[in-house]
Amino acid sequence: GAIDAQLQSPAPQSDLALGGVWSCRRYDRLFLRGEPFFATDSYEVEIDGPGVFAIPGGRELKVSLISRSAGEGLRAVEFDAEKVSFPLRVRSFRKGDRFQPSGMAGHKKVKDFFVDEKILREERQRIPLVEWKGQILWIAGWRRCAGLAPGQDGGTVLRLEISVSDPSPVNGG
Repeated sequence: GAIDAQLQSPAPQSDLALGGVWSCRRYDRLFLRGEPFFATDSYEVEIDGPGVFAIPGGRELKVSLISRSAGEGLRAVEFDAEKVSFPLRVRSFRKGDRFQPSGMAGHKKVKDFFVDEKILREERQRIPLVEWKGQILWIAGWRRCAGLAPGQDGGTVLRLEISVSDPSPVNGG
């Protein structure tokens, strides 16, 4: 029936309304739900200097200027404060977004990055993008952009840290 067709479709993610039940395919998983997944509204938060900024989805972005690198990880990135200045912007994903991932020569559509990482459609709106002068610096928790790293010879470091997100709606219900 309809669910078989959904499972065999080349589209890796799809939603189907079946008389009061939603069949949601997300890559290799199928969810049967009473209602569609909750979609996060788009948002934009201006960051005009160091501080802790609340982001929709129950997370926080901590922005600090430090005198020496503290190291990067999935939840923290650092930039040369001489090269990257305030204001920054934290916002949700928009169609057509592009960035230059670290370790890559060219630019890539953020949507293609999400597809490669198998990030669920519902999660995409929830992942904060840190933008500076129209350039995406960081897909928070996933990948920083190429370049703009702190200099080896010291100087002020702009450090961004994202708190762990609340449980995902896919796992939590």
